[in-house]
Amino acid sequence: MSLAHREAAIRGLVAAFRAYAPVARKVAAEAQLGAERDRQQAVREAERTAEAERHRIQAAVRRAMDGARETAAATTAELAPGVAGLPFSGAEWGSLGTAAPTHVRVGVCGEVPVVVPLLPTAGWYAVGDGAAGLVLGAVLRAVAATPAGRVQVDAYDPRLTGALGVFGEALPRSLSGVAELAERVGDLVHTLHTRAQRIAQSGGCAFEDLAEPYRLMVVLDYPAGVDEGVQRDLLRVAESAAGRGVCFLVQHNAAIQPERGVEPERLAALLRRVEAGRERITVAGLENVACRPDPPPGPELFAAVAGAAAGAQLPRVPFAGTLPPRRDWWARVEKGDGLRIAVGAEGREPAWVRLSSSNPPLPNILIGGSAGQGKSNLLLVLIHGLAARYSPADLEMYLLDFKQGLEFERLGGERWLPHARVLGVFSDREFGLAVLRHVHEQMELRSETFKRLRVTDIAGMDPGPDRPPRLLLVLDEFQVMLAEDDPIADEATALLEKLVRLGRAYGVHVVLATQTIEGIQRLATKREAIFGQVPNRIVLKTTAADSQSLLSSHNTAAVGLRFRGQAVLNDDYGSPEANRVALIAHAREEELAALRAELWHHARAERRPRVFKQDEPADLTAMLHHPVESGPDLVRPWVGVPVAVTERPAAFDVRQEPGAGLLILGDDAAAARGVLAGLSASIGKARPADRFVWLDGLEEARAIPGQLAELREEMRERDGGEPWVHVLGFGMHRARMRMGDDFTSPADTLKEIVKDGPDVGVFFYGWWNRMNVCTEHLGFDRCHVNSYLFLRHPVEAVQQVCGPLVAWSARPGRGLLHDGLSGEPLPVVIFG
Repeated sequence: MSLAHREAAIRGLVAAFRAYAPVARKVAAEAQLGAERDRQQAVREAERTAEAERHRIQAAVRRAMDGARETAAATTAELAPGVAGLPFSGAEWGSLGTAAPTHVRVGVCGEVPVVVPLLPTAGWYAVGDGAAGLVLGAVLRAVAATPAGRVQVDAYDPRLTGALGVFGEALPRSLSGVAELAERVGDLVHTLHTRAQRIAQSGGCAFEDLAEPYRLMVVLDYPAGVDEGVQRDLLRVAESAAGRGVCFLVQHNAAIQPERGVEPERLAALLRRVEAGRERITVAGLENVACRPDPPPGPELFAAVAGAAAGAQLPRVPFAGTLPPRRDWWARVEKGDGLRIAVGAEGREPAWVRLSSSNPPLPNILIGGSAGQGKSNLLLVLIHGLAARYSPADLEMYLLDFKQGLEFERLGGERWLPHARVLGVFSDREFGLAVLRHVHEQMELRSETFKRLRVTDIAGMDPGPDRPPRLLLVLDEFQVMLAEDDPIADEATALLEKLVRLGRAYGVHVVLATQTIEGIQRLATKREAIFGQVPNRIVLKTTAADSQSLLSSHNTAAVGLRFRGQAVLNDDYGSPEANRVALIAHAREEELAALRAELWHHARAERRPRVFKQDEPADLTAMLHHPVESGPDLVRPWVGVPVAVTERPAAFDVRQEPGAGLLILGDDAAAARGVLAGLSASIGKARPADRFVWLDGLEEARAIPGQLAELREEMRERDGGEPWVHVLGFGMHRARMRMGDDFTSPADTLKEIVKDGPDVGVFFYGWWNRMNVCTEHLGFDRCHVNSYLFLRHPVEAVQQVCGPLVAWSARPGRGLLHDGLSGEPLPVVIFG
């Protein structure tokens, strides 16, 4: 092809391109617009999809958060039930919880409560500006959320801030001295030791299964007042506290310089560290949790919790639940066995007390506690529980109450306790001494029997007629017998020492009950001799001083008891390691009366107990079933009932011999009348043919000289074979003894009757208010009358007749009989 042709072709292509270019540009532009539309549509679709996914994710997150809050709330309610996990407000704070919480609330994270383990752990070490408030709130929650008796709070407040005073009487007084702190921490050491033993003995049970209270020890302003010794014990406790029911709340005060040898960080390392600021709380182990503290509780909340705690009572242990099944009542005491009684409950188990002569020897019991804490109830539970378990053939009881109580009086009613041999209701010291003498005599008789049978211990004897019953001697407020500096206290102390030391081999068990043994001078030198033989101790709530005197030095466990009826049981002479805390059974009088009636019917009891009531006259009509000793030339008339175990009336010899008769000396006309009534009733019963002549110096004093003259004439005519004549002179100090117109003296007449009358069967029994008046009437030798009965009379005259060593402190209705034959005068209760 030629060049021209080629150029023409190129020009044609250029023209064609120029014609197509706009079209191409138009198509491209349209394509670009379509692509943009597609892109924008795709973006809008993507945005719609992303928004939908975002909403879906947010809904899922909200559902998860709601579930987490519900789970957290449920977990909080489980770990910190009730007020332990609630804010400081609401009606729930007006009553105590039903179970001890494992955690307590410290604040919130967002809307979720933050709870921290407390009671089952070794405790918290709180630092920072808000530490004191944190500790106070934790105590409030622990007390309010825990049932009565399940947490015991002790506080050490060395700077006397009174922080825990907001709880009032609901918590014990805070300790302030280092000696008090050392004592309480020492008690915690013993508590941990005892609990560790019990947990090991049970095969490794959890602390909660012991049903013992948590011990919460609050230490404010640590390390103020803490010395090296206390610090050492604090570390010992903190190392072993977790899982054994002992817990600390320690508030650290950074401004306090620790004493030498005290390193606060060592205690902090054993506890959970809690940093309490005003706006944030940081808990060890939860450092990433932003916890905001709760607003502090108001005073009305403390008042409500304090009121609920102070008014709370422990659940009662029914007395019936401590008794064995009826088929096991009065089970025979086998060879080698002792006695045992369930007095209440230790957690879920019976609280046993043993009385044994050997293996191990647990012969005697000391019971103590402040007034109103349940000592009388405890004694009744002990007595009735033993009576249900053991028959009167295996157990006899001598029960004396030296206070103004009536608990033992009910035991001698119409259906009396068949085991009771003696019941002293508001007993006095003389009767108490008489019972000690009697029990000692019984012990001596058993000694002779054991020698004959070649046995040394009652536990080694087979059941049978040769084995005597165990003898239980209960002395409530026994210290009354030892309180005075007189011969009664001397002899009572000596007898009591013998009984507690030697009685166990012969089956004699002594129960000593008291509120306190402090301040009794007589026990100062005999304390170890007596209480060193009393391994069993049962102590109800009392003071620190009495807790140590009743248990042992440094054993203040009874101070921490919070409720009436709680007691420390100890069978190792009060050693702190042997402490057990029990709740004594509650015995209602109706069920005790029903039990006594059932035992009475079962025993077919015939022998009533000897019931003695101080200042109550003897009942003459109740004595009339007793025979009166008498014979052809003898009668032994009654003047009253001896202050002794025996109920046989006190009597003296009247024979047809010089010196027969009775001189009644001292104030108390009613008592003198009772003596003469007893004389006439007993003589009339023994010698119904005899005659009585009544001389009344109080009402008919003028007639007495004439009556005496007639008696003298009759006496001169008698030969001694006739029925006897008994002259009863009442108020002879009022009789007119002046010489008459016939120059005869009524006093001389009286002397003749008193001196010569017995030979011919005429006997004189007369009452003068003073011995000097009697001497004026009868002469210096008082006609050699052998028998005297002193009422309320100066002791100097009593000693002239009875001897210089006789101490007589008379009271209404009492007399002292001296018959001229017995070695010692006999105190008697006059007939009413």
